[in-house]
Amino acid sequence: MLTPRYSPADLRKELKPALSLISEKLSPLPQVGTYGNGILTILDVATSKTLLQSWGEILGSGLVPLATTGFGDVFAWDAAKGVCFLEVQRADSEPIGPDLQRFLRDFLGNPKIAEAVLKESKFQQLVQLKGALQYGQCFILEPWQMLGGVDKLENYSIGQSAVFIDLVGQTHQ
Repeated sequence: MLTPRYSPADLRKELKPALSLISEKLSPLPQVGTYGNGILTILDVATSKTLLQSWGEILGSGLVPLATTGFGDVFAWDAAKGVCFLEVQRADSEPIGPDLQRFLRDFLGNPKIAEAVLKESKFQQLVQLKGALQYGQCFILEPWQMLGGVDKLENYSIGQSAVFIDLVGQTHQ
């Protein structure tokens, strides 16, 4: 069960969630779609299978993307470490823990995590300025932070998460 902290928005009920690749035991599996105006997106299986293709040399193989954040970062499953957080701009992956249910309910439901990892305050300001995100979208700093972008609200635009993640992965190679 996904934390009730974020209400569902742009759900894609016809799609199978990537979480099903890890565990059919979770009941119920969160539906594919955006939550909390797009601060979190639960990915579908097809998107999950292609999302990190350009990251193979950096991260190795075997990561299963489960969700993206409103800023294009990725929560993924690693068979050895459990849930990991990939901060895309830094090409840095941090383990969160092996318990998927705890991740969905407790980790994502923690207000301190919401601020530190999901950047909730900045996200809400951007929603007010630019609008809520739809499935497959994220806020992108222009130019990217890794290319010297200045982190100001007016420097963000809405773009496609998969394209952003792929391009940043190629840039890190």
